[in-house]
Amino acid sequence: MKRRIVLWGLVGFFVASIWVIASLTIHVYPLHPVLWALARITCPILPVSLALHFGVKWYWLIASNFAAYALLGLIVESLRQLSQRGARGRTTATV
Repeated sequence: MKRRIVLWGLVGFFVASIWVIASLTIHVYPLHPVLWALARITCPILPVSLALHFGVKWYWLIASNFAAYALLGLIVESLRQLSQRGARGRTTATV
């Protein structure tokens, strides 16, 4: 399970890294509203920083995205384990 959570975190790392590179090459906000909406969905610190009116350095964006995706992975993997245990328990109870 630990490996899967780290993989979730690495996905967050790569997503944030792609957004950092994209923001350096194109100006995302006024010209591309679809990209801006996608960035707000995939980077959880972005709406928070906009609501509280503070800027986020690129390295904090990557670190917070890693942590957010790892937390999401922890939740998903825990629920997945619980559902598998419940499914195994139901099949043995009916036999």
